Amino acid sequence: MAERKLVAFTRMKDGAADRLLRELARQGEETLAGYRLTRLEHELQAATRARRHGVFQMVYYAHHHGWDREVRQKYSHSPHYRACVDFCERRDQSSFDPDYPMDPLESFEAQLREVFARKAWDAAVIRPGVVTGLPALAA
Repeated sequence: MAERKLVAFTRMKDGAADRLLRELARQGEETLAGYRLTRLEHELQAATRARRHGVFQMVYYAHHHGWDREVRQKYSHSPHYRACVDFCERRDQSSFDPDYPMDPLESFEAQLREVFARKAWDAAVIRPGVVTGLPALAA
C-alpha cells in the first residue's frame, strides 16, 4: 500500500483555504463529456453570479435519470427553502455558459480566506432565525 502524504497543518482552519484553492484550480483540468466548460469554469461562473446544493439542483436533471425531480420539497418547511430554490434557478443552473464573463479564481481568494479564518458558527454571521435570501428580481 502506498504511503499517504500527510498535511502539515494540525487545525482545519490553518490549511483548508489552501487545500480548497488547490482543488478548485485542479478542476480547471477536467470536465464531463459533452460539457462546454470545465468544472472550475462552472464553479467560477456560479460564484460570480453568487453561489451553490444537491437535491435542489435535481429539478433540472433528475428526470433524465428516472429520479424524482421534486426531492427538494421535503425541505419546503425550512425558512431557507425559497433562498435555495431561487439561488439554484437564478445562479447555479444557468452557470454553464462558456461565453459568460466570469471572475478568476484569484478574485475569490480573499473572501474564501476570510470565511475559513473566522470562528465557526460566529454569531455575527450565523444568526438564528434570520434568513436573508437573494434580493428580489427587478420587475
